Amino acid sequence: MIMKIHAFFNWIWRINGLILFLIVLFLGAMLVYDIGRDLFSEQGEQNVPLNLAEDKDREENWDLGYPEQLGDYDYFLIPLESEKLTVDATAADISTAEGFKRSGSSQQMYSSYRKSRMKNAILINASTNESHWLFDSVDQLIYRFGTLVQEGARLNEQEQAIFYELINKDTNEDQQLDYNDDMTFALSRLDGTNYTEVIVGYSELITTAVNKDGNLLIVYAKEELVFTALIELSTFSVLDKRALPKVGETLKAH
Repeated sequence: MIMKIHAFFNWIWRINGLILFLIVLFLGAMLVYDIGRDLFSEQGEQNVPLNLAEDKDREENWDLGYPEQLGDYDYFLIPLESEKLTVDATAADISTAEGFKRSGSSQQMYSSYRKSRMKNAILINASTNESHWLFDSVDQLIYRFGTLVQEGARLNEQEQAIFYELINKDTNEDQQLDYNDDMTFALSRLDGTNYTEVIVGYSELITTAVNKDGNLLIVYAKEELVFTALIELSTFSVLDKRALPKVGETLKAH
């Protein structure tokens, strides 16, 4: 009798084990099916490249990014984005900037930067529907942009501006523009006009601030030195630029 009961429970355990195995197998098959369906669905829903710029080798596959409102102003910036994260310096015929070789330490510091697909931008006045491309080409990488803000006050119309960090010079002479090259800091008006490069060939932008007079203070690193620059926002001209002194030293403006 005991043997029959033991055999009966063994049979029950085997049935339960088989049912559990079939459930796990079914759930695994469903998971594989869902992953495969999503993967092939994403591949089948690729965006059609936009005909907004040259793409002879079909490497760029141009697309527009999300419209960004510029502060609380009635202007919007829309990035022109590429699937290619570099610019061919030989094809673009971009001049090489001498004297801004990146050291090993600054290379590591710069590697923390986010890579960008943005190679141009269109500025749109939402009140008049007028638009303006920032550049006449796609021979640059725009790392980031934003509007300048004066704490506790609104900038005068003559001082309102957009700042840009971009790469547009082959500073390491490897025949392409990428994130091993030095940066350029530039300004423009809210409609994209009056584009002006104010700081060229730096490795890191440390901070920016608009002072009470409406001038822009920039602190940046270039090779092993740290510099400060004061920019007049009404004209985008450099009022003063100097290296920060070491402890116990005083350096004059230049």
